[in-house]
Amino acid sequence: MADSLDSDFSSFYHAFSARFRGPHELVKARLRVHAEFLAAATLPGPAVDLGVGRGEWIELAREHGFQTIAVDNNPDIVAAARARGFEVVEADALDYLAQAPEGSLGAVTGFHLIEHLQPPQRLRFVRDAWRALARGGWLILEWPNMKHPLVAQYTFWLDPTHQSPLPSELMASWPSMPASKISRSCGSTMAGR
Repeated sequence: MADSLDSDFSSFYHAFSARFRGPHELVKARLRVHAEFLAAATLPGPAVDLGVGRGEWIELAREHGFQTIAVDNNPDIVAAARARGFEVVEADALDYLAQAPEGSLGAVTGFHLIEHLQPPQRLRFVRDAWRALARGGWLILEWPNMKHPLVAQYTFWLDPTHQSPLPSELMASWPSMPASKISRSCGSTMAGR
């Protein structure tokens, strides 16, 4: 991920996300299952959401009553989330996660973030997330479902910041990812520590 975003690109990407992510309520409805899961769990620390986007997830976290630290490196996205009343840290997701103390987080979430990373960054992300999670914590990731032909052949490539496709089988085989504790469903992963 870039250390800083060019202001023109930052504005472009904020508008791009608004146009192509899908209707707010639909995205929120799709994420609700994760919010209900974490609300029912006893999180051993705060959750951190990396790559806030339009804020559907942090809105759900607030509604379900669990503390979430929101992080994004796009100043336009951060400003929009703050305008909606959310506290958001403007920082690079990988840097933020690397600086999180070991065992300090109850959950790490990244909804449509990991496909924006280069393969070595993805490994670093998973390793640092796992290190930062407290025992009983959860890593929840979601990315484009490459098993869907339209996604694999077209919609994945609409986003100029996507780096490469990520089959769920690849994610499950990475070092530091405990395969016995992974729950997969159409391009999403939940792993418990």
